[in-house]
Amino acid sequence: MGFATHPWPFFMTLLAVADAQAAILERMTTLASERIDLTTALGRVLAEPMYADRDAPPFANSAMDGYAVLVADLNNASADNPVALQIIERVAAGAVPQHQLRAGSAIRIMTGAQVPANAEAVVPFEETDEGQPNAQTEVVRMFQPTQHGNNIRPAGEDMQAGNLVLAAGQVLNAGSIGVLATIGAAQVPVFRQPRVAIIATGDELVDVGIEPNAGQIRNSNGYANAAQVREAGAIPIMLPIVPDNAAALRATLAQAVAEADVLLTSGGVSVGDYDLVKQILNEVGKLEFWRVRMRPGKPLAFGSIDGKPIFGLPGNPVSAMVCFELFVRPALRKMGGYQQLLRPSVWAKLLDADLESNERRQYLRVIVKSSATGLTAELTGAQGSGLVSSMARANGLLIVPEAGQGINRGELAEVVLFGELH
Repeated sequence: MGFATHPWPFFMTLLAVADAQAAILERMTTLASERIDLTTALGRVLAEPMYADRDAPPFANSAMDGYAVLVADLNNASADNPVALQIIERVAAGAVPQHQLRAGSAIRIMTGAQVPANAEAVVPFEETDEGQPNAQTEVVRMFQPTQHGNNIRPAGEDMQAGNLVLAAGQVLNAGSIGVLATIGAAQVPVFRQPRVAIIATGDELVDVGIEPNAGQIRNSNGYANAAQVREAGAIPIMLPIVPDNAAALRATLAQAVAEADVLLTSGGVSVGDYDLVKQILNEVGKLEFWRVRMRPGKPLAFGSIDGKPIFGLPGNPVSAMVCFELFVRPALRKMGGYQQLLRPSVWAKLLDADLESNERRQYLRVIVKSSATGLTAELTGAQGSGLVSSMARANGLLIVPEAGQGINRGELAEVVLFGELH
């Protein structure tokens, strides 16, 4: 289901950020697994341990284009006294050698080709004269000694049959895909991605392709939240904009419950005359908590409908995106089987003016850069919760702890990173 219900001792309590995060994550359960094609497995979370079906490489092979030799033949080789060896065979990658080496012989071999069973080393082409024919036979001259094992990859050097090669819970990157291909895993067991219904509410909203009339704005929240859902490794389901109408909201929530694992609304969770999300949630589901001691994003609602979690995000675009980062993203990550749930935090030197604290924890949009002396953080500008462009410029959220001494210019501050360093 993705959601575990428990009685909570609080409903109207103004929760600390960490308490709200912990309470939400406690109720999230990982979704079931599914098997998908290897070609679509990049970025997914492995649901089962994977074992090598055979040695890799399955046979000893050449690491260079060169000549397979016996070490003793070259013991006395030098630039002034080269050793001439008879070339008895040529072996391309994919071919199987038909001869074994004998004293005074060499086998010309390509990178990746199986070496003869008694080969002791491979001498690269550039350390030879590349092979010179004479009247009787073709020979190659070598100018220095070699050592046992030089340029030969032994069988099982990378993986050995039966050994664990990828652990459950690993996020599959390009290297992991290569490993899975090596062990013949055409179908890969991964945790299912949460399906998230995106529901933007408000009479003032129109879709992006529509010219707003007086008093209307475009639906930025729905599209921004859908992008955040994808970044979190989940699947967004964009539902139509819902007006400030109780019947319409009930109908859309019912559709979302039928189609999705998680419900995500924006708007309608504050104390305005037309804020209906909390009211309807209490009617058709269960409101677990409302309001978090933070800025922006205080009016965050969390609960469930028919056992499916619902997050009611604020209507202001920055508030909605910040709340998603702090609360929704970790929940989706846990449902999707990820081990790393929270964004990484770093410490960066504040370049702006002093920042005062208040009774609520503040999350300020900043640009974090790397310098020769460490990381720096600079505010994106004005920090109003309606300034969605500030989120486009930012790669981190600087934390000003509640009820503290504030942060002075030049001091280190904790920053939650959600983008690449500049």
